[in-house]
Amino acid sequence: LALSAATAAHAQSVPFQNPSFESPVLADGAFQQGGTDWSFLGADAGTFNPSAASYAGGAPDGDNVAFIADGGILQVLPVNLAVNQTYRLRFAVGNRADNPVGANVPLTVSVYGTNVRSSGTMPAGTPVAFQATVFAPAAGTFRYEEFAFTTNAGTPGIGLPLVVALEGTAFPAQFNVDDFSLTAGQPIQQAVPVNGPGALWILGGLALAAGLLALRRNA
Repeated sequence: LALSAATAAHAQSVPFQNPSFESPVLADGAFQQGGTDWSFLGADAGTFNPSAASYAGGAPDGDNVAFIADGGILQVLPVNLAVNQTYRLRFAVGNRADNPVGANVPLTVSVYGTNVRSSGTMPAGTPVAFQATVFAPAAGTFRYEEFAFTTNAGTPGIGLPLVVALEGTAFPAQFNVDDFSLTAGQPIQQAVPVNGPGALWILGGLALAAGLLALRRNA
């Protein structure tokens, strides 16, 4: 007996290029302005291979991370922003032990559609589909951030290439980010769990009714 009224479509992964910034290869403790597959914006943003002095546990995924001291990073993904989709964005944000970010310094996360198919700066005044602010975790640690939003017919940028962008100014400190992933799927609808109390009462009632009907037939 199926008591679940609705199910959600399987979420599909939306691929990032170089999601953990492992290209270019850098020596331990080395960094460079800019990097591969992402657009690195502003005066001070690039790729970094943190040493144990920055993070005793290393990067969350692989060796490298991106750093944002004064500027940002963005990537145009190989899909268009679609209507009636639930997007889930996940990434790690870090705070160096040897150059920590202040507690109230914000990093802005934006998702939007763009007419520009190659990576570039986010045009001023671009309406966003989703935006949030994150703050650095404790010095010497990373914390995973996860955001979910659902589009509708009124969401700006529907039908345009989807962009994920992060921007902030922490100089002379820096944010570090790593291990990006994004999924897209149909909005999840409510369903009655088959092992919930309501379902158990329904099953019990159906079983009792079936038993009474059998007794009447045998009478």
